[in-house]
Amino acid sequence: PPPPHQLPPPPPPHQLSCSSPLPITRAAVLAAGHGAPGVSRPASVELRGGQSHPPSLVTLWRSNAFSDVDVIVEGQAFHAHQLVLATGSEHLASLLRDAPAVAIRQRRAAVIELTEVSADSFEVVLEWLYCGEVSAPIALLPAVLDAAVRLELSALQVGVISALEETLSATTCLGAWEAAERHGIGALSDSARTVALREFDTLVQTDAFGSLP
Repeated sequence: PPPPHQLPPPPPPHQLSCSSPLPITRAAVLAAGHGAPGVSRPASVELRGGQSHPPSLVTLWRSNAFSDVDVIVEGQAFHAHQLVLATGSEHLASLLRDAPAVAIRQRRAAVIELTEVSADSFEVVLEWLYCGEVSAPIALLPAVLDAAVRLELSALQVGVISALEETLSATTCLGAWEAAERHGIGALSDSARTVALREFDTLVQTDAFGSLP
């Protein structure tokens, strides 16, 4: 049989967009050929590298005590402490500087709203900001990378990129590839494309492949 064709080169990086299309199509993957099946992977991965705050402060956060900011993400309110957010993210600090304080259920709190970040990914980010580490579902890593880029969390970006590379498989390579293209991460894009070719037989049976245009 003729040798398998190579996938076309990815398009240039574009602006952050949670609804950006995948950099490949089903037809392109089908044209790539066949490969070895994938292997099973763990469901979650540990992301470290953040600043760990005192356990007493983490306990206050978990019990929603003395919180002074509500972060609205996809209509969901996340209670937090301005000090933690402002010291952890320059982007959040800039939003807090201009955030008005409003009365919310017998307390006054600043209110900020985040766009282009999912509620699920921000929940992971918030845990990381307070504890310095977090266990994140592998399937959520591309969205967590979006949030880390949006919030200018360089240490978290490094951790997520490393985790994406280490957990590449037939079920994760398309999401990782899309995220890599979205943020111009060439090495991750190349690795994800290689896995897509190598694990073709398994890839074509995944939901991610079925959702390709």
